[in-house]
Amino acid sequence: MSETETYTARLILDIEQSDFSQIGTRPADETFELRPVPALMSNLSGGVGTYLVRAILDELGVDQHRIFRWRLENKYIQYLIFNHYVPDSMAVTFSFANLMLEHDSVQKINQLCANGFFIKSTLGDSSGRKKSFDRTEELDEIIHSHRALYKDEQEKWIIQQKLDLQDEFRIHTFGKDLIDGLTFVIAGGNSSNGWAAQRLVRTVLEKLPDSILQGTLIGWDIGVTTSDKLYIIEANFTGFHPEYGEGFQTSGYFGDSRYGSIVCAWFNNYFKKKYKISIGSVEDSLLTYEFFREFVFYASVFKVEHLDLYAHRSEGKYLAVVIYVDNYTTGLFTNLVKYFRLINFADQFYLITDKEYLPALMNTFSKNDPVNFLIENNFFDQDKYHVIKQLTYSARKQIFCHHVIGLIEEKSYVII
Repeated sequence: MSETETYTARLILDIEQSDFSQIGTRPADETFELRPVPALMSNLSGGVGTYLVRAILDELGVDQHRIFRWRLENKYIQYLIFNHYVPDSMAVTFSFANLMLEHDSVQKINQLCANGFFIKSTLGDSSGRKKSFDRTEELDEIIHSHRALYKDEQEKWIIQQKLDLQDEFRIHTFGKDLIDGLTFVIAGGNSSNGWAAQRLVRTVLEKLPDSILQGTLIGWDIGVTTSDKLYIIEANFTGFHPEYGEGFQTSGYFGDSRYGSIVCAWFNNYFKKKYKISIGSVEDSLLTYEFFREFVFYASVFKVEHLDLYAHRSEGKYLAVVIYVDNYTTGLFTNLVKYFRLINFADQFYLITDKEYLPALMNTFSKNDPVNFLIENNFFDQDKYHVIKQLTYSARKQIFCHHVIGLIEEKSYVII
């Protein structure tokens, strides 16, 4: 047995013999207030969305350090573990340190790089977005520094087979659940490949042990090659990372400047459905952040039924969305529709609005978007319309949306 095989066997044994705490579901729906807790706000490697994720996981009793006892943030460790449980799920990968111990090591490394392999760091973040994942041009410098630091060095570099990708997706999971509605296009974007990528992740979740998955939030990067083969590119583990960017880290989508508040509200909705625990309010001091004000709005909009509706989309089921937009909610709902388009939540969107807001609303969508605009002013005579406009937003929404449903004759719809 090689040294790598021996190390992997010890690692697998430790994983499978490890104790872990079950994440329990509350007996009845519970909510808690999101407030600034100093212990949770310290050592954050990310923005306000990162704090919200940390607060939810802390409320569930998740140990933010446990998963890193095996250094699973390291891409070489990921290769060893994932390929053990799901063979060939990752591209062929070699340890740079092991190759450097071999005779004619530099020649062998250069030969690999000339035949479809590249140098990749085992630690880091946003390498795909920054286009910095391929470090082959730095090979001479890496070899020199590796020789100088070898005695004290952990695995810093891998040599990995380069894949000819047509699509790449970020898919989020918690425990053995794939969180429907938190799958995003990194590159490409063939929707059928998105469903296939989710099926691969579900297969991986079935085969990985609970000691890895229990209480673990993961953002999976899944690639689809031009020959339609699927691979795990890497897994992004939420928790307290011990080395690179030391501190609490999570998927960057939770802190995204455009959609992060929606992502966090959807995430909160998942825990409301699955574990009967969710953020019910946000302390005033945090509402100075626009992010949290938007989160409160979207959290009030999302219902647990929306998760089921999205899950049915993978079965090819049709869905239309009806939304009433007033002056206050125009920007918020515009962003939500764009998010729904991003995750393929529905086939058609019906936006009901006052004629005063219509031009600005129309300018935010292209002619190719399946968005239909309906002017509320035309639904009733002037006197009745004037009375309706004096009502609360909720009352107006109920009247206008139900009136529109009778007009559009959609068989499968949801009011947001």
